[in-house]
Amino acid sequence: MDGSNFVFDFMTPEQRTELINCMECICVRKDGIIIRQGDEGDYFYVIKEGAIDVYVSEEQQNQDYNTPQDLSLGQSD
Repeated sequence: MDGSNFVFDFMTPEQRTELINCMECICVRKDGIIIRQGDEGDYFYVIKEGAIDVYVSEEQQNQDYNTPQDLSLGQSD
């Protein structure tokens, strides 16, 4: 990951490098759970490749934000 992503556009190259050096890579098995709705948001997840499904409870589906139901990046198994 080189930091050339719109999420990091506001950062200087040095800040991006520092942030990337603080990241840790985790691998999640097929059908593994990354985070559950309602869990404390203490991590920022970047999906490098693969596909994930996002499930939102019915009471949260009417919020003002648009939550994708399926997100695919690159190749999935």
